[in-house]
Amino acid sequence: MSNRSWNKRHATVEQIETGRRRWLGLRGWVVLALLGGGLIVGLWIAVGKTFSLSPDESVSAAHPPSRPPGNQLADAPSPYLREAARQPVHWLPWGQEAFRWAQEEDKPILLDIGAIWCHWCHVMDVESYENEDIAALINRDYVAIKVDRDERPDIDRRYQEAVQGLTGRGGWPLTAFLTPDGKVFFGGTYFPPDNRGRRPGLKTLLPTLAEAYKTRKAEVL
Repeated sequence: MSNRSWNKRHATVEQIETGRRRWLGLRGWVVLALLGGGLIVGLWIAVGKTFSLSPDESVSAAHPPSRPPGNQLADAPSPYLREAARQPVHWLPWGQEAFRWAQEEDKPILLDIGAIWCHWCHVMDVESYENEDIAALINRDYVAIKVDRDERPDIDRRYQEAVQGLTGRGGWPLTAFLTPDGKVFFGGTYFPPDNRGRRPGLKTLLPTLAEAYKTRKAEVL
C-alpha cells in the first residue's frame, strides 16, 4: 500500500477529553523540567489530534531489517532533502520503514517538515542540524524523518493541523515529536539550538522530551 494512503483516526469526545487530561499532566511535567533549568517557557502538547498507521501499514510481528547507519537522504528525489544529506543527523525519508524502526527501537520520532524556499528551515539546518552535539542527541534518542512539504503536501497538511490545533499557529519549519505510531505528542516551528528568551533550544528540548517518552510513556501513548 502506498504511503500516501495513511488515514487519520477520529477520536470520540470522551477519548479526546481523556487524552487531554493525560497531555496536560505531561505538559506540566515538561514545563517543570525546563523550569528546573532556569527557563520559563510556554510549551505546547498537541492533544485531541491523533494520527496513526492504517491497519494495512501497521508493523508486523516480524522484526524489520536493521536500520541502515547514517544519513539516508543522498538518493532522495527532492533537492531539498538531498541538500540535508551532508548533515550529521541520521535523517530518514518518510516511509513505513522509518516507523517500523521507531517501533523496533522503541524511540520517539523527530519529524522535520520544510521546503527549499523556507528561510527559517535553512537557518535551523545550519544552526542545529549541522551541529554535531545536537545531531548526537537526535541520533541517540530519536528516529529522525525529514519531509519536503512541496513533495508531500498531504503529510504537511496533516501535521500542521495537529500542531495548530493547540498552539493556534503553524508554519515552516514544522518540528513535531511523534510516538512510533505517528501520534504527535509535542510540536512547534523554529527552535534555536540554545535557549533564547522564552523559547527553548533543542539542546534543552531534545533530552527533556526523550526523558518524558521513557519515563511517562503512559501519558505520551
